[in-house]
Amino acid sequence: MKRLLPTTLLLLFVASAFAGVTMPAVFSDNMVLQRDQPVRLWGWGTPGEEVRVIVDEEKWLVQVDDNGQWGVTLSAHEAGGPHVLTVEGSNKLEFKNVMFGDVFICSGQSNMQFAVRQSNNATEEIANATDRGIRLFEVPRVSSESPLASAGGGWAVCSPESVAGFSAVAYFFAKSIRVRTDVVIGLIHTSWGGTPVESWISRPGLRRIPETSVLLDDHLERMASPQLMASAPASARRPAWFPGGLYNGMIAPFTKYGVRGAIWYQGESNTGNPSLYRRTFPELIHNWRRAWGQRSFVFYFVQLANFRGNPGWPGLREAQFMALDLQETGMAVTIDIGNTNDIHPKNKQDVGYRLARWALRDIYGLSVVPSGPLYAGLKRVGARLEVSFDFGSGLKPSSGEALLGFEIAGADQNFVPAQVQIKGDKVVVWSDQVQLPVAVRYGWLADPNCNLVNDAGLPASPFRTDDWN
Repeated sequence: MKRLLPTTLLLLFVASAFAGVTMPAVFSDNMVLQRDQPVRLWGWGTPGEEVRVIVDEEKWLVQVDDNGQWGVTLSAHEAGGPHVLTVEGSNKLEFKNVMFGDVFICSGQSNMQFAVRQSNNATEEIANATDRGIRLFEVPRVSSESPLASAGGGWAVCSPESVAGFSAVAYFFAKSIRVRTDVVIGLIHTSWGGTPVESWISRPGLRRIPETSVLLDDHLERMASPQLMASAPASARRPAWFPGGLYNGMIAPFTKYGVRGAIWYQGESNTGNPSLYRRTFPELIHNWRRAWGQRSFVFYFVQLANFRGNPGWPGLREAQFMALDLQETGMAVTIDIGNTNDIHPKNKQDVGYRLARWALRDIYGLSVVPSGPLYAGLKRVGARLEVSFDFGSGLKPSSGEALLGFEIAGADQNFVPAQVQIKGDKVVVWSDQVQLPVAVRYGWLADPNCNLVNDAGLPASPFRTDDWN
């Protein structure tokens, strides 16, 4: 369902809660509650009503406040289950098959929305998808002018029936973790195809960046004037593109629900302005972390794959790469598994697998190389340049005998194909056409032909050592 929910409907929703004890839809049978941290439970009821919460042998008693709201915080639980969660007021709510595990927000645009049934080997993947240790929550697509208190949906145990239309990236991420661990994984899938990052940032967050603050002001002016809205560009009239609209409708309802972090696949709709994405993307990460207010919140994201896109694609990838400077982040490089002619490549298995490698190392403590080579530094050695990498053990070409994708330039900024030599965990770059080289680029095209990998077989991220326009 794609619609805009005004504040009045939200008020009606809250008012309806006074008919008895109710809770947001994210609390349902088969839910996953975040392990190893205090868990908030909340809902609505009649002011003054007593609410009793029971989980196994633990009990809490709370009173509904004058605004018709109540909440309790459970003590931290280890991974496991199943449990029964009971909430009693003038009525009784009972949630069965509740597990404690790790919960991830799975968000972005169409490549996150891309379903398992659309991916490679879909028939086989769906047939083998039964796993009671993976739980799925599908968030309805809603844009809102104000933050919503709840979103529709409900938790489902992963099965061939429930997984077919679910996010492929999210499912393969969870599947890759489950192969190596026994922890139950809860996936809250909240994405919308074709949307820009500005839709997913709260409006206070948008105010922190001058350009997006202006964007928000323009939107609010149009909302107040039917004539201005009618004459606005098509994208400005699209609810999914409203600044902050998807944060309000599809993120805000979950910010009190404990999670381990997020996985994110987005950026295609922002390739027209990569330099701005250098600020909006980190703000989205900070924005969500502020909203959840947790001690730890991992954020793993997918770098754009190869595609015959516009000239902004290399710069957008660079902006994504730069976000690795933030703590508890990780990036899945996909420059080798895209599709030149299809912005929606079907190989979502490797995307989920590469995201999961960061989690397996950082969350589950396994000895896993999380990424392919990531540019770390540049050193001049005579007329040659020596490029060093993080995660650069065992550098080699993925196919053939020659490394492809490297270019080199002098101060004239004229890049030419480079000669290359692998030297341990470094790559030496030079060209007879450039007597005094100063800069190296690798894979710096929308759809490059590049093939550097490490000994884990993971591809190197495109990069440049210059900052030329």
